[in-house]
Amino acid sequence: MRRYLFFQPFFLITSLFFSFSYVNATESNYLENQTFMTLSQAEKRWGKKDFSPEEFKRETANNRAKMAVNLIKKKQFIGKRPAEIKKALGEFSGHFWSDNIPTYLIEEGWNQKTDSWQLVFLLDNAGNVKEVRIHKNCCD
Repeated sequence: MRRYLFFQPFFLITSLFFSFSYVNATESNYLENQTFMTLSQAEKRWGKKDFSPEEFKRETANNRAKMAVNLIKKKQFIGKRPAEIKKALGEFSGHFWSDNIPTYLIEEGWNQKTDSWQLVFLLDNAGNVKEVRIHKNCCD
């Protein structure tokens, strides 16, 4: 009986550790195979405009692109929950790996057969934003 009591918590803790390790490894592998734009590339492509949550919320994707660099540099959404992002910036408009990850399209190129780009709010294990990046959503 004593051995069983020792192995049960040990097995549970070990299982949880390997589950989190697998999720982190899977996310890392997924991210390595994605295309992201640097801030200098984004500024060259779309320019730079002061970020305003109210303006971002009501603007079109292409007008949001001009605020992308400033939004990322401000880091005001780091540590925030997805619900807080949605409240500040409106409904999510893109998609990245999971519906739970906040995304906003900033360039919709599929009609013109060009690239589409989105802001992606990457989450940590606690579900808070750890990083905001510009991700190539579609098309080569």
